[in-house]
Amino acid sequence: METFSRTIRHDEVLGLEAFCLQGYAQPFPRHFHDYYVLGFVVSGERELLCNGLNLQVFPGNLLIFNPRDNHECVSTSRAPFLHYLGFNILKKRMEEISMELTGESCLPQFKPTVFSDESAGNAFLELHRLIM
Repeated sequence: METFSRTIRHDEVLGLEAFCLQGYAQPFPRHFHDYYVLGFVVSGERELLCNGLNLQVFPGNLLIFNPRDNHECVSTSRAPFLHYLGFNILKKRMEEISMELTGESCLPQFKPTVFSDESAGNAFLELHRLIM
């Protein structure tokens, strides 16, 4: 039986929270957040239901949950233990980031929820490593 752990670090300079979930086999019941969640699956496989869409999640996938996206997931029998890295970003901070990048204050709606991009994944992992 694998044990699970959760580690969280807040970065004052970037204004975000980094977290690491490791060894999770239990399902995550339907829920939502009032902030953005950006994630990376290191290991484990999940069946994800997000805003009515059934999605498969595999190692190397990036995930983006917009505020109030309803989502839930269960592990698959092939790879039940989840190792997941993420960032929580408050809406106020996302507005500031939007202003810095585009000159407009807005709350973007990201799609798709699950995708793979090696370059983005590597950048995500490096930033996560630096914060943790």
